[in-house]
Amino acid sequence: MKNITIALPDAIGRKTRGLAAEAETSVSQYLCRLVTEKIEGDTKYQAAMTRFLRRGARSLQANPAPYPTRDSLHDRHALR
Repeated sequence: MKNITIALPDAIGRKTRGLAAEAETSVSQYLCRLVTEKIEGDTKYQAAMTRFLRRGARSLQANPAPYPTRDSLHDRHALR
């Protein structure tokens, strides 16, 4: 296990101590858990992004058809 010394502003240190006490753990274990969750979340995000990007581009339409023209979409004559 690696020991690391960190400096926190007084208000943050008090709040961190309180949060650790609520979780019934030490500040060290509390911060270790937070950092571990962050690292695991980042790792899972990167894996999901890699899987998504490997899929490649695909059509948004099952049966590609020409898109409607702007005029046909904004034709108000049909509403009158």
